[in-house]
This record gives sequence, structure tokens and C-alpha cells, in this order.
Amino acid sequence: MYTAPTPEPVMSCCEASAATQIDGAPWNDLANDAGAVYVFSRQGQAWMA
Repeated sequence: MYTAPTPEPVMSCCEASAATQIDGAPWNDLANDAGAVYVFSRQGQAWMA
């Protein structure tokens, strides 16, 4: 039986991106201290973003 990897959220408190969607405008740093959450999961021994 296959078990899907459990996603692990990682917070970044000093991120300044003003992007409002996934992969949206990563160069736009107009929102100082906006924060962000990155989600990773494991595939075997490797972390996947």
C-alpha cells in the first residue's frame, strides 16, 4: 500500500515578497516582513519542495 508523504511547512518570518499566489512574482519585494510558508515533503531520503 502506498502512503503519500506528509507535507512539512517551514515558516520564513522575514520574507518580503508581495506575491499573492503560488510561484507568483518572486522578484517583487515590496511587502517588508510579510512572511512566507514553504512546504516540503520527503521522497525516500530526499526532501522535495
